[in-house]
Amino acid sequence: MLSLSEGEIGYVAGLIDGEGCISVIKHNNRTQFKSDTFHPYLSISNNNLNLLHWIKEILEGGRIERQYTDLGLSTRYSTTNPSIIENLFMLTLPYLRVKRKHVETMFEYLKVRVRRADLRRKNRDAKGRLIKGVMSPSIIDLKYYEIFHKLNLRRSKKRVDLGDPFRNA
Repeated sequence: MLSLSEGEIGYVAGLIDGEGCISVIKHNNRTQFKSDTFHPYLSISNNNLNLLHWIKEILEGGRIERQYTDLGLSTRYSTTNPSIIENLFMLTLPYLRVKRKHVETMFEYLKVRVRRADLRRKNRDAKGRLIKGVMSPSIIDLKYYEIFHKLNLRRSKKRVDLGDPFRNA
């Protein structure tokens, strides 16, 4: 990641707060024997392509997607790369107001992902099957998937109360 000034870090944090989406996405595997896979996800929507290319350049990865929606052309930068997401959030966390809870929850999820490989090795029998009574790694992922779904609800009475985003942290 390129070195950024404090002003640039604050600017990127503002983009995340205002136009960002932080979540865990589910990829449905279409084969009979594989389960769904889950990935951390960050996107920043903006119709200024130069801005999105700058984001992609400073983060050294990700992609820019364009699609037509009911509201017209939508353009966004997105990544599912855990190291890009973690490094960016470590820089921007002090500046975030609206998405602070999302980022803190993503840090928890990324820690779980690191431990997931150990779970897969330790909690299997000699034939490689998961031992009964042990929580499957995909169940842990699904729980975080649901947590982010609740955090990202819009215009709903069930919206999660994140408190006053502009209070002094």
